[in-house]
Amino acid sequence: MNADPSDKRLDEPRDEPSDEHDRAASEAPGHGVDERLDDLNRNLREAAHPGIGAGMTFAVVALLGAGAGYWLDGRFGTTPWLVIAGTLFGAVFGFIHLVETIAPGTLFKARRTRR
Repeated sequence: MNADPSDKRLDEPRDEPSDEHDRAASEAPGHGVDERLDDLNRNLREAAHPGIGAGMTFAVVALLGAGAGYWLDGRFGTTPWLVIAGTLFGAVFGFIHLVETIAPGTLFKARRTRR
């Protein structure tokens, strides 16, 4: 087996940190690579969560409006007007929810947070 230090394989575990950055990361408590990746993952989830939830709400509300319009059209024989109206109402209310979730106070001043 060759003991040349420049002949390192990536799949073999290292016993000691190889450079200053690795050495500093391994010596700092709680700041290893795994901890930093966990922090990054948690921060990304927290940042994306409101937008994803609001986007899903937008889609569900628009579909519920379309479904209600479809049902009412079948009941009253007004095809396709109530489907169109239900979809538009659902999309408007979903959009309001989306905007107010992403940027509170944009549409309704009472929801602004004071800093």
